[in-house]
Amino acid sequence: MDLDLDYNLPQTVTGPKLRQLSKTKMRSANLVRRVDYDDQKLAHKVPNEVLKEAYNSTDDICIKNDIVAFNYSSDNIFRSQNNNDHTRMERGFLSNKVSANDYESKAQMMDNALYKLSQQEYCADKSIAWILKAMAKMSVTYREFVGSLKKTSYNAAQVKKAIDQARR
Repeated sequence: MDLDLDYNLPQTVTGPKLRQLSKTKMRSANLVRRVDYDDQKLAHKVPNEVLKEAYNSTDDICIKNDIVAFNYSSDNIFRSQNNNDHTRMERGFLSNKVSANDYESKAQMMDNALYKLSQQEYCADKSIAWILKAMAKMSVTYREFVGSLKKTSYNAAQVKKAIDQARR
């Protein structure tokens, strides 16, 4: 496979910088188009904060490129009228203070997005494993989410290993 990698990505990013890169560099074919609706905002399935942590904790340029392409893709972004709810869920996951309903909703969103990433080209399996490892280090709740993933949904040994590590 011939990868079109951007070797000029910064070593580390802030959340806003990752959003900006995602809109300009290594843009995925399914980049979300910004259409303003008064009643809707764009929301992340896998939070920008998680992807920023994964990006900043690797030197692997292929993983960095995947994260930039995935962050603002339609695989990871959707339009929502309930941005405050999504923010609450993300904060709950980070603080380990999340309701059962919020956990289920956010877990389904993240699982859906990661599965879609697994269907893409590039370094998807390596990138998913790295994102899961970074996620599991962020909070007990994220670790529980990673450990709850069905290994039958992912074919790569490195992704299954990341799930197993979160279960320990």
